[in-house]
Amino acid sequence: EKYSGMSTMPNERDGHIPGAINIPGTHNLVDKSSNHSRIAGQSSLEQIYSEIDPSSQIYVYCDAGKESALTYLGLRIIGRNAAVYAGGWNEWKRDSALPIEKPDEVTTGIRE
Repeated sequence: EKYSGMSTMPNERDGHIPGAINIPGTHNLVDKSSNHSRIAGQSSLEQIYSEIDPSSQIYVYCDAGKESALTYLGLRIIGRNAAVYAGGWNEWKRDSALPIEKPDEVTTGIRE
């Protein structure tokens, strides 16, 4: 909801960092419905990230760190050059000088 720009709080900037692709961190997991979730295998991870240029530098972020940690781990398992933007969306949205995108401004790569 926040990625799509549908804010629930007045005066809050919601959307996403320009150019971002939304791939939820939980996509890196198997057995998501149980208490025994584990990281997906290499072939599954390669499929999840197949649309991202393997030679690109990838920056991952989220609100609190959990989702970006899963995404970072999945990307590193398949040998991708990934880094975590530690401040995440909470830091980015507080700086009014930084741009944000919303779905009506760009066609996004949201994956459910």
